[in-house]
Amino acid sequence: MSALLELRDLNVFYGAFHSVHGINITCQEGEIVSLIGANGAGKSSTLRAIIGQVPRITGEMRFDGEDMSKCSTPDRIASGIALVPEGRRLFPNLTVEENLMIGAYTGRPGPIGLKDVYAIFPVLLERRKQFARQLSGGQQQMVAIGRALMMNPRLVLFDEISLGLSPKIIGDIYEVLPRIRDRGLSMILVEQDISRSLAMADHFVCMLEGRISLAGRPADVTRAQIAASYFGD
Repeated sequence: MSALLELRDLNVFYGAFHSVHGINITCQEGEIVSLIGANGAGKSSTLRAIIGQVPRITGEMRFDGEDMSKCSTPDRIASGIALVPEGRRLFPNLTVEENLMIGAYTGRPGPIGLKDVYAIFPVLLERRKQFARQLSGGQQQMVAIGRALMMNPRLVLFDEISLGLSPKIIGDIYEVLPRIRDRGLSMILVEQDISRSLAMADHFVCMLEGRISLAGRPADVTRAQIAASYFGD
């Protein structure tokens, strides 16, 4: 059975700069894949390549068996890929509910609606009429996740899900990820909190200077192996 997402010999370029070097990553249906590495390792560039927001790639990206390497970002979203971007990128002068509804404007059919997002994040129901700028950082992250879910995706890409948040809020957000997976969604997490990310993941990929330095199941590697692959020998 083919994977939901397959990256084959993926290279990412920003002008003359070669950011990601020939990586191979797969994500099966219903899996959580953790993408770890130091700043500048190529993690976010990999997510942006998947969603179609880098200037140039070579190699192949297949989603649900279809080659989408040349597809536009809207086409990738329509196929079932959603991104929760670093920094959340909400509309500060729109309400919580208006920001959530932006996800629904993609028109992709599916079972997830406002009621489901509010069931996952009850605090957003209480604050649905507040402007996004009035929310805490953690609440804004919940809106960003909810907006992605409103797209009814099959794969959600999380770019630095815990960046700038308190440990308690990070814990709250990580608690809902299994509930999201229970709806049949697959996830790729780019994360600085290595321990929490690996504890959640079925598989991980460690990147170093744009290349994969280690990959596998978290239970099959040691902390020393991860540290060596993360920082380099």
